[in-house]
Amino acid sequence: MGRILSWVLLPSALIRRISSPLVGEEEYVWYWVTLTPLFGVPLIFVTAFASIGNPAGILDTLGGEEGSTGGFCYLVLAFLLGLVGSAASFFLLPRDKPPEGILLTVFVLFGFLSSVSWIINIANEIVTLLVALGFAMDVSAEILGLTVLAWGNSLGDFVADVSVARAGAPKMALGACFAGPMFNLLLGLGMSLTIQALKMPDGVVDLTNPSGNQPLGCHQMNIVWACFGFL
Repeated sequence: MGRILSWVLLPSALIRRISSPLVGEEEYVWYWVTLTPLFGVPLIFVTAFASIGNPAGILDTLGGEEGSTGGFCYLVLAFLLGLVGSAASFFLLPRDKPPEGILLTVFVLFGFLSSVSWIINIANEIVTLLVALGFAMDVSAEILGLTVLAWGNSLGDFVADVSVARAGAPKMALGACFAGPMFNLLLGLGMSLTIQALKMPDGVVDLTNPSGNQPLGCHQMNIVWACFGFL
């Protein structure tokens, strides 16, 4: 069963391997890391422009409107930059050991951006599936986001906090229970609203909720539950 699953996951693992460089002592393979700019740079470009849109008419300056000639031109530009990066990696990267110094910093930063791009794309697909599920079950996407998506998103924090508490640091685990969601709220909501504001012509984001006060009620229940947790 495990071998069948590994064959099923092989295409996605291969795509991740050639787009996200692994430069650790045990994971470093020269030819894999050399290929990562060729595929990773277009991934970052496409994800960035798909998330932010067309700020300052960048696509227009490349030859046309978004989705037509300009979109094709910036995609070709991304592949050319990736090709240059792969060529430079071919000559600069050591073959028998991981890179050091400035090269290591560059590839670590590149790997971070590539990983973030993968997370954004996977999150977009999950949201699309939730919207389709809500449409099929006649449930609003906001309610699914506050329940199914929120529970799944909290599983990692739950396991980590329980492990920290069992390791003898209950105060640290308690602080992480509130600091983690606060960080996600400030950074996630702040970046989301900033990106959405860049897409708007007047820079104003409409926060009108078509579902009424249901999400607000769920947030209020969470706050009350958190207050009782301190008792």
